[in-house]
Amino acid sequence: MRKIQYSDFQDVFLVSGIAISPSELHGLMTGFMCVNPDSSQQQREVAYSDWLIGDGEPADAELVQRLDNLFEATLTELEEFSDFQFRILMPDDDSSIDARSQALKSFCAGFLSGLGSRHFDEQVTEALTDLERIAALREEVGESEENESDLFEIVEFVRVSVLFIFTENARRR
Repeated sequence: MRKIQYSDFQDVFLVSGIAISPSELHGLMTGFMCVNPDSSQQQREVAYSDWLIGDGEPADAELVQRLDNLFEATLTELEEFSDFQFRILMPDDDSSIDARSQALKSFCAGFLSGLGSRHFDEQVTEALTDLERIAALREEVGESEENESDLFEIVEFVRVSVLFIFTENARRR
């Protein structure tokens, strides 16, 4: 399966006037699937409309197809035998560190929103607290090798945290 790229959504969102970033949408979607992995097509389409449009209007059919592809690819990456293949939808490595940092923060904020107000055990709550801290960071990140390395480590931490939360929720079900 072809890897889905941030740029696959960036232009569509811009042209469609969608206010959230592709990373935030991916976070919303990933949080949603952590608590609703067996959601129906209809449930997903309602969620897409809420996230993207917010007024109950259905999303464009082509966009829904793209979102379904992203949903299925993400769910496959999260599932038990994925070999830790989960990727966060972010700008590529040619983008500035700040742009990628902002995308990571947006993903974390979306992820937390997508989970909703469920109660989790202590270990999951600790991971969620760390993701809240990442989502709340507001400073601009300058270009440097140290910042690049730090961003890599934070992205890996978020990836592993999401995989952990998905797995723990699967055990609870």
